[in-house]
Amino acid sequence: MVTYRPVFCLLMLVTASHAQNDNNALAAAPEIKQTVNRLSGHWKFQGTDTESQAKEPSKVALTIDCRPTALGAAVVCDFRGNVADSGSVEATAVVGYSPDEHVVRWMEIFFS
Repeated sequence: MVTYRPVFCLLMLVTASHAQNDNNALAAAPEIKQTVNRLSGHWKFQGTDTESQAKEPSKVALTIDCRPTALGAAVVCDFRGNVADSGSVEATAVVGYSPDEHVVRWMEIFFS
């Protein structure tokens, strides 16, 4: 059995150290805070999704709850709802700006 605990602990230590050093840099970036504030909240989505093999789009109805995380540099969002052809779906996403790469990253885990 492979254990990831030492790797996880090391990653958390490095992340905490980096975040502590960059805390002032994040506080000095009002555009990041403004974007996080705009994405935070409770959202309702109704639309369609067309997968590459599908002949017709599927109706989608979701509720999305987003809250700030990572010292205000990102949001974590929980998605719950239904997709007509798949039934109930749930997902969680982390959306945040990477100051090192100057890009926005989106990481999602999705279950249906």
